[in-house]
Amino acid sequence: MQPSAPTVGPSLAAGPGPIRTAGGSLAARAASGAARILGGSRGVVLGQAVFAASQAAILMILAHRGQLETIGVFTAGLAIFGPLCLVASLNSRILIVIAAAPDLGPRTAFRLRGIAVLASAAVTALALIPVAPDAWTLLAAGLLIGTRAADQLSDVSIGFYQREGRTNLISRSFAVRGLAALSAFIAVLVPFDNVPVASAAAAVAATSAVLLLEVRPLLARFPDHEQAPGIWSTLRALVRFPAAFFPFVDSLHTNAIRYALVQVTSAQFLGLFGVAQALFSPFQLLTTAIGYQRLSLSKSLAERQDLPGLRRQAIRGLGLGLGLSLLFTAGALLVPHAVLALVVGDSVEATRDAMIKVGVAMFFWAPNAMVAHPVIAMNRQSSYLLAPLVSLLAFAGAVVGLHLWGTGTSVWLTVLLFSGSFLIRVVWCLVVVWRPAAR
Repeated sequence: MQPSAPTVGPSLAAGPGPIRTAGGSLAARAASGAARILGGSRGVVLGQAVFAASQAAILMILAHRGQLETIGVFTAGLAIFGPLCLVASLNSRILIVIAAAPDLGPRTAFRLRGIAVLASAAVTALALIPVAPDAWTLLAAGLLIGTRAADQLSDVSIGFYQREGRTNLISRSFAVRGLAALSAFIAVLVPFDNVPVASAAAAVAATSAVLLLEVRPLLARFPDHEQAPGIWSTLRALVRFPAAFFPFVDSLHTNAIRYALVQVTSAQFLGLFGVAQALFSPFQLLTTAIGYQRLSLSKSLAERQDLPGLRRQAIRGLGLGLGLSLLFTAGALLVPHAVLALVVGDSVEATRDAMIKVGVAMFFWAPNAMVAHPVIAMNRQSSYLLAPLVSLLAFAGAVVGLHLWGTGTSVWLTVLLFSGSFLIRVVWCLVVVWRPAAR
């Protein structure tokens, strides 16, 4: 949900069935891929932390300068751009990790992702026209979203790094991209005092870092004859591996609150919401770091077919997730005024209010992350995929239904409905763990 690092984690432990390929079943490849992702995960979280801090710093600088509407348009744009890139690129990183598309080499993958980024950027720009209060804000936010083009290209590189178990390069990728964008943004903003130009500089710096440090070395390692088109092969592999759609569906659900808030609030509040989400990032990274450990334990229990142990793990995870959520919510209430003033300038109480709303909206995010680990370890990927889909449909149905009924939704009602949709995911995962034979 936060405008920060894309998640690199073990979201796919196995495929939905034993589909055979030249290198073995997709299920076996997916399990192997998940093991590679799990290994060295602490270093990956460190790189993500640097990236998230860099992205948050850019938003804090904008907030200090009173650019809340720019942050709001940027926040709304990410909710469109990210999912579009995932579906337009056929979520190729997952297929790269498990080697499910043999023809999908680096050149093909980067070409596919580049087309997806350009198409997604065009759609996002058009969608933001009614959201932005003026052309200047639209330009600044659009150029800032341009930094995420580098993230999308790097996502392909990360797929190859994960397949080879090179988690040090994954960590480096996150850290370098984040620091390059932040450094360029500050270096241009300070002397020129121009947010669009600074945003453009950040996008160029991040993209250049990816092209020089990731794309160029990867292309040099693969011969030209390997670079087959591979797009249809990729599509066929994706259709045969439907659990690969999970990141796209999950992204749609996680961003659904932004889509709803655009209809009931202003770009300025969306900006405050974006700042609060950036402050939520450390909590998400802490949850992710703990989750890596718990997933490892869940996989051990699943290998021993210890169903009672997996159920205990789910209950403990639920308690731990609720505790983490209470920690963030309490922090939003208790963080000193002076500390928030250092971060956001004059918008202290408005930011605190937005942080509380983010805490309530995402209250069941951490419990869901923890309870999902036994489901992943049990290789119940079809059930894991359905959870965000059902939750998304429930949230969207409630919001649309209230609008059709004529009552509409307020900000708080939207927040509570979204929180309830994540509660559905928690209950869904618990049911899967308690009824493992159910299909």
